Amino acid sequence: MDELFLLLKNIVLLPFRALWNLLVTIFLVTAFILWFGFIFGSVIAVILILIFAPDLFLLPLVIVAMYTKIWE
Repeated sequence: MDELFLLLKNIVLLPFRALWNLLVTIFLVTAFILWFGFIFGSVIAVILILIFAPDLFLLPLVIVAMYTKIWE
């Protein structure tokens, strides 16, 4: 009975999870484009980030945590 309920739940939630993951992917790509445009548009910002915080180049990757499992 539990397996049937889980299967039905996954079938019902599949389109919503797929849509959510698609929206997160679009947001991630947009954030990367805007972030790199901002960084490389300013010479001072890119120099400061390279010196003090090179991890900030991949700042939009924080959004990846918003992905959901498509099928449990």
